[in-house]
Amino acid sequence: MELKFHQKISSHSLAIILVSVGFLFTLIKDFSQTVFTDSAYYFSESFLFSSFWWWFIPFCILQNKILKKESLSFKHQLLLYFFLVGAHLLVSAVWIDLISSIFYEQRFLFWKGMGFSFSENGYSLLLLYGLPFFFKPSKSQEAVMKPSLPINKVHLYNPNLLVHEGHQKILVTKQEIQHIQSSPPYVVIHTPSRKYLHKSTLGKIQEELQSDQFIRIHKSTIVNTQQIASFRSRQNGDYDIVLKDQTLLRLSRNYASDFKRVMGSITQDTTI
Repeated sequence: MELKFHQKISSHSLAIILVSVGFLFTLIKDFSQTVFTDSAYYFSESFLFSSFWWWFIPFCILQNKILKKESLSFKHQLLLYFFLVGAHLLVSAVWIDLISSIFYEQRFLFWKGMGFSFSENGYSLLLLYGLPFFFKPSKSQEAVMKPSLPINKVHLYNPNLLVHEGHQKILVTKQEIQHIQSSPPYVVIHTPSRKYLHKSTLGKIQEELQSDQFIRIHKSTIVNTQQIASFRSRQNGDYDIVLKDQTLLRLSRNYASDFKRVMGSITQDTTI
């Protein structure tokens, strides 16, 4: 709890510091230009266009929340990056147009605000929204950063899984589980003898399994690694996994790194 609070405060504080520095720098730069060019300095106009920096606060906080919550592929990271840059330019230009039309004698039209913001601060947009993607900690680093559980909260491994099926409560041996699939609001637990319909989510049931033996291979599938007979690349980042009973499952590229970590290094022809 303390670690999460500290990270939240740090990210928000960093955004505010960057905005403050950028805002003051823009005001000083505008004033300096008027001094060197011997022209008139209008603080109100400089203040309005410097408001471009204010929008870094909500967008940086949004970016930080998305990157912490979601494990994004490179494609989705790129889409998020260009969305943030475009949205920042759009909102800033709309703000300048709106405020100038209400409070200023001269209205600064949307396209003028858009062009000015990009020409003067485009490099700042591209750099500041790009930094979090480069400095986002890897999963191994995140694991090190997570505080370990107190000894009195560590639970002993239970070899059985309690399944609620209708009004019945059934103990299923975890070793018998072949794979588990999501079927909201239930999960379907597959064993050699039968299937169990259990009211839960994949996230909760993975916590109950308490073992790297059961890993997520898709947003809707968990597999027992001891039930895997073979796996083969689809040549697009995804993999086909064949279980010992010949059940065919798909391994999504988003979960390939975890699968490799659990299964270990193999030759390039058969590994991830």
